[in-house]
Amino acid sequence: MNFKDLAYFTRLVDRQSFSRVAEDFQVTQPAVSAALRRLEKELAIPLVDRRQSRREVTLTPAGNQFYAHASRILNEYHRSQQDLVSLEKGTVRLGLPPIISQNLLPQLAPALQEADLFSALKPVEGGSNQILQKLLAGELDAAFIGTAGSLPADTLDVEELTSAEFAIIVSQQHPLANRNRVSFSEFVDDPFIMLEPGYVQDNVFHQLSDAGITPQIRFQTSQVELIKQLVAVNAGVSLLIDLAISQSDPLIALPLLDDVPPFRICLVTRKGQHPNAATQAFIDLVRRELKGA
Repeated sequence: MNFKDLAYFTRLVDRQSFSRVAEDFQVTQPAVSAALRRLEKELAIPLVDRRQSRREVTLTPAGNQFYAHASRILNEYHRSQQDLVSLEKGTVRLGLPPIISQNLLPQLAPALQEADLFSALKPVEGGSNQILQKLLAGELDAAFIGTAGSLPADTLDVEELTSAEFAIIVSQQHPLANRNRVSFSEFVDDPFIMLEPGYVQDNVFHQLSDAGITPQIRFQTSQVELIKQLVAVNAGVSLLIDLAISQSDPLIALPLLDDVPPFRICLVTRKGQHPNAATQAFIDLVRRELKGA
């Protein structure tokens, strides 16, 4: 059994067409058919029900079960390739959500400079949900991830570094700017300027909206600074974590009275991975500087 045959088979299930698989891999259709036959011969069981229409690929019960195993095997193979590339290069492919990076990296900067690790960092930016998927896929060596829930402990090593609170962000001129705490329902008529889907704040916004409160989302972006600029000129309000607002921002962060879980900021790696020297040095540095380990 070889990886190419597995790749042809899983793509065949996904694409539902021998011709499309042949185009994807730039091979002939007979080559795809031959790969399927080799797998069936080696496994001694049919994977595809050939009594069904030739217009679609119908798997046998064994084919369905084998597809799940083959997909996991290929995913693990891909992760191992990524790990070996990282091990050879001596770099740290680091997942960085924007709000977390703007708070943690300045704290770590002096130690990173002293340890000569800045040049080893290869940042990959995005929302925590997006970064989590990249980490699980083996595309990252480590990540700072924010979460309002739990992370899969069976596949990840998670170390909580700090936490923050969700808050409604308003301009200094907003009618509720002088309040100490607010309820989400008080902003039902305010347009929201939000982070795009894939960010934890968007998840929490929709959890709060599920209670029957559905404010209008006027604009969404991946740029935190743009959100703050738009809120500052009264284009709307936002839901962010309090760490996103600095003393120099002309904004007010209003803590929520609603039952909202804290935003936990964690250093996350995959269980069972063997980090290269640069990644291990970075992990040790973060533990030392942010956890006192």
